[in-house]
Amino acid sequence: MFKLLQSEAPFDHVVDVCHGLKYLDGHYPTAEGIQYEFINRLPSYYPNRNDSILFYCDESNLAFRAAEAAQAMGYRHVSYLVDGNYKHISEPIIIRP
Repeated sequence: MFKLLQSEAPFDHVVDVCHGLKYLDGHYPTAEGIQYEFINRLPSYYPNRNDSILFYCDESNLAFRAAEAAQAMGYRHVSYLVDGNYKHISEPIIIRP
């Protein structure tokens, strides 16, 4: 099911899972860069499994895969940005829970 969000993203964490150079080229102002290859380290960054996390990446389906991995690790409030463009986070956006 899709959710439509208005205004600022109501997430505890916004995570850019693109490769390091893409993150350095530009990212959402409060986003943390955690490359998808290191998503297994998520619990060391965010130990509270009740935190809400939005993943994004404009490459392939890395955000979707990161969200799936986070859910498998027990995170309960995980979403990903469907179109991957972080510039849309402060606009109405579509995410998948």
